[in-house]
Amino acid sequence: MKTVRTSIFLVALCALSCLFFAGCGEEPVVTVNYFVDDTKVGEVPDRNFYDIITLDSTNADANATWNQNTWSLTYTPVKKDTEINVYFEYTKHPFKIDGVGYDDLLEAFATISMDAPITIELTRDYEGFISSPMGSDITLNLNGFTLDGVGFDTISCNGKMVINGEGTITNSVFGEYSKSLVNYGALTLNNVTVENSTSNVTIWNSNNGGSTMALNDCQISHTQDCIVIINSGEMNLNNCTVTGAGAETHPTIYSNVEGAVLNLNGGSVKNTATGYTIYREFGIVTLNECDAENTYGLEEEETAEE
Repeated sequence: MKTVRTSIFLVALCALSCLFFAGCGEEPVVTVNYFVDDTKVGEVPDRNFYDIITLDSTNADANATWNQNTWSLTYTPVKKDTEINVYFEYTKHPFKIDGVGYDDLLEAFATISMDAPITIELTRDYEGFISSPMGSDITLNLNGFTLDGVGFDTISCNGKMVINGEGTITNSVFGEYSKSLVNYGALTLNNVTVENSTSNVTIWNSNNGGSTMALNDCQISHTQDCIVIINSGEMNLNNCTVTGAGAETHPTIYSNVEGAVLNLNGGSVKNTATGYTIYREFGIVTLNECDAENTYGLEEEETAEE
């Protein structure tokens, strides 16, 4: 009888212990909530477009912190149920590199090493110019936003650069240097809209140092009586649409120096005014299934058969 009473006592003691310690063998529950502009969201927001503001916890022993490098929450083991709230806001910086925000690229270039390739994320529309450093290797993701040089060459490539859309590169204020793109290096564009509404050209591919450009699935245009593209180096247009509004002295595309090479693969070149679509003064121009009427200087041997 004494053994039975002892067993009952131990069972009761265990039950009370389980109640007191919130469950036998059950791990404490940690609930993490993410908020963007005070609105609860289901997952961690993209570090390229948001900044961490603050966080709070119902348990100070959790020692919760946000790791900027890994863009993740860290906390120590807890002995009771804990709720952690993490608060973000849409970034105020137009550019981010590895999750770090910059107000302009001159500031960013001054703080990063040019010894390795970097990726720059555009996080909102930006008015200002970009001139990449000599020898740099940069990928610029437009993320659907617009860059406007407002009177200065919007982008000048002095090294290697890849620009990915969807997004727009434009210039809306006339000046001596108000081109949308100037290339002195190796520049590639993928699915980008390039425009210009000033009295300057949209794109100039220089022959300075053997400049090369590759434009893939891009929309390139000009709204005024002006040349759209001047090619003085090597340029490949792949499935691009190029549209100009130039009169007789302003073709849509102009090949102007000996040694210039222009390959147009697919796509089209148009002129909504009276000017030529392509004017070859010097260099080599090759059409390969590209729709381009009213051309000048394209010898038959330089035009691939349809």
